[in-house]
Amino acid sequence: MKFTFKIWILIILFILLICSIIFFPIRQTEVSKTNFIASSSFFSNYPQGSVIIEETGQRISVAIADTTQHRVQGLSDAPAIPIGMGMLFLFEKEEQHPFWMKDMKYAIDIIWLDKNSRIIYIERELKLDTYPKSFDAPLPSLYVLEMKAGESNKLNINIGDYLSIIR
Repeated sequence: MKFTFKIWILIILFILLICSIIFFPIRQTEVSKTNFIASSSFFSNYPQGSVIIEETGQRISVAIADTTQHRVQGLSDAPAIPIGMGMLFLFEKEEQHPFWMKDMKYAIDIIWLDKNSRIIYIERELKLDTYPKSFDAPLPSLYVLEMKAGESNKLNINIGDYLSIIR
């Protein structure tokens, strides 16, 4: 059977397509694994804890920013936030605590809580291009939770919900 030039071209294109489909997921996995390892290293410099959404019982692992140095650093320079993880900022006083997106590498959700661990305000999916604008709750807060953009929606977190903080 004699193959024409067009058939050979189609066979080569098909092989290239299959190779690119196989290679792409492997590359994505390698990038994700690298980000996870770098993120784990970054988060290991912070005390660890968790937050439980009282309405659903869902648990979020958190790095705790409870010193001035940790609060100033925050998630700046963190390569990524692992899924199901966030950073919880603990403050000494219930007052206004503005946040901005300086030196951030990805979008985040920011959740403000009062002294009773009740959610009083949420900024969802804050983008990098919002810097230097700052964001704050309309009421004084004692805790602030930052997590991967979109996670607060996925977990159905809403204003008025209560979180239990475990250190």
